[in-house]
Amino acid sequence: MSISPDDITAVILAGGRGERMGGVDKGMLILQDKPLVQHVIDVIEPHVHEIVINANRHIDYYRGLGYRVVEDMFPGFAGPLAGIATSMHQVSTGWVLVAPCDVPGIPPDFTERLVEASVRSNSGIAVAHDGKHLQSAHLLLPVSLVPELDSWIVSGRRSIKEWLGIHDIGLADFSGDPDAFTNINTPDDLEDAW
Repeated sequence: MSISPDDITAVILAGGRGERMGGVDKGMLILQDKPLVQHVIDVIEPHVHEIVINANRHIDYYRGLGYRVVEDMFPGFAGPLAGIATSMHQVSTGWVLVAPCDVPGIPPDFTERLVEASVRSNSGIAVAHDGKHLQSAHLLLPVSLVPELDSWIVSGRRSIKEWLGIHDIGLADFSGDPDAFTNINTPDDLEDAW
């Protein structure tokens, strides 16, 4: 099995409430003269067919960046898994690559390593691992899993890690660059970044 860039839509998760950031939409925060979401887009865009942004507020802002915006079909800020499932309903490719908007240090070979790990897994699901922790919101998965994800979410379950736990997943080893997945959760994190 091979997965080409034309087979992949990237889903950038920007649908959270930013509670630890005082309610600020983290994707819009500026780091080195550009929004956090743009840092993620710049790394991923050359390696995928399309980028979709999952957002539940500031829709016009994200559309203004030139990308399609998908709002959660599940009510009440149901979490990143809901954003992933909703976005999967809106794509035309067979695969989705997922990354949060608040992780500006994603390595340039992020997509390539996840594709390689996906080929090694029985489920087709690949997840980044930083050498210590599973980075469960950084993944590649087949769109064919969307009915299962929908059922999982409708049943009230929200944890990506829990859902991944029922699958044979391929691990993309990023242990050589563990800081790549440092996310910006607080004003101090933003001040300390890079």
